[in-house]
Amino acid sequence: MTDFSPDLLNQPVILDNGSSVIKAGFAGSQQPDVLEYAWIGNPLAERSMVTVSNKETYIGNSAYERRATLHLESPYSTNAIMSWDRLEDLWDYVLLNKLEIEQLQEHPVVLTNSMSTSKKEEEKMCEVLFEKFSIPAIYCSRDPIMSLYGLGRTTGCSVSCGHRGIGITTVIDGMIVGGSSQISNTGGSAVTNTMLDLLRHNHPKLENGQNGIELIRSIKERCCVLSKDFYNEIRAYELITSKTSNNKYRLPDGNIIEIGSERFEAPEIIFNPQAYGYSEIPLQKMIINSISRAGILPRSQLLESIVLSGGSSLIKGFGERLTKEIRKEIDGNQKIMLNAPHERRFLPWIGGSVLSGLSTMKLLWKSKSAYREDKHFDFNTLYNNRM
Repeated sequence: MTDFSPDLLNQPVILDNGSSVIKAGFAGSQQPDVLEYAWIGNPLAERSMVTVSNKETYIGNSAYERRATLHLESPYSTNAIMSWDRLEDLWDYVLLNKLEIEQLQEHPVVLTNSMSTSKKEEEKMCEVLFEKFSIPAIYCSRDPIMSLYGLGRTTGCSVSCGHRGIGITTVIDGMIVGGSSQISNTGGSAVTNTMLDLLRHNHPKLENGQNGIELIRSIKERCCVLSKDFYNEIRAYELITSKTSNNKYRLPDGNIIEIGSERFEAPEIIFNPQAYGYSEIPLQKMIINSISRAGILPRSQLLESIVLSGGSSLIKGFGERLTKEIRKEIDGNQKIMLNAPHERRFLPWIGGSVLSGLSTMKLLWKSKSAYREDKHFDFNTLYNNRM
């Protein structure tokens, strides 16, 4: 048990620490109160424009909206947190400015991270929240288990398709099955980078920097489609080129580029990563590998309880293609059921909100005083839901 009184605290804050978009809000809400891009921007150095405003720093959505005139920085790389100072700046902006919390020391925090976040990174996050933000207590978990809670479930195979990567784990009665966690780098960022490489063949002048990547990401979100039959659809596209407006995109400079087969090819990396030079296992095989670890539960039950979350799962045709690929991996006419709620971008956050409202949550909080009294505080005690 904790050595403080949760009953005397204000509403918990749910902080879903996405590497693309941070979701934050108070427990009890149905969706996050705040969605902010994980960007910090400073004006580009321009000799002809030396003004006081050039020294301003923009954070979150304000940085993203001004990305054409800013040098953008993210705390994250593909596989790790690169700048703790930048992450602290983002948290400060989200918690104090956007949520307008005046007394953060009265609000415990549920912190949710992706499966690709290392144990060392999570420990550092807890340290920063305790010491720099003076939160009174914390509970840490991972996206997949929170996604299940978001649907009111404690058992299933949870597939989190985020920006940094894909995380899959099988959960039974609220506990992650040992050895079931699967991680791949073929998330939204990889799809964006693949699309940029493909488009450069026909459009070599596309911007190379972070602004260029953000441009391609917006194109990806608008145009990409996962084919049910990739090779046949590519051949059909080459014979009859679509002229619909959905295949065209206007660049900031006014030029228009036509998006051809790239819109099919880029997301294919999720299901056929080896074709693009990745060593990762295809998504459908990762799911089967994860489910196969749950020996105490029939595989058929878990195949009917696959939960999708994360922004990359919103690519058009994602569910249909995933069902088809899983079907190839199993025998017989086993039923496959994907649970892909409309709000799946926020599902881990919703799960944190649901969990924090349960009466049992009082037993799960880990207090700041417990950390301060023991400088060798075992952060492993926070990770009830680790692999």
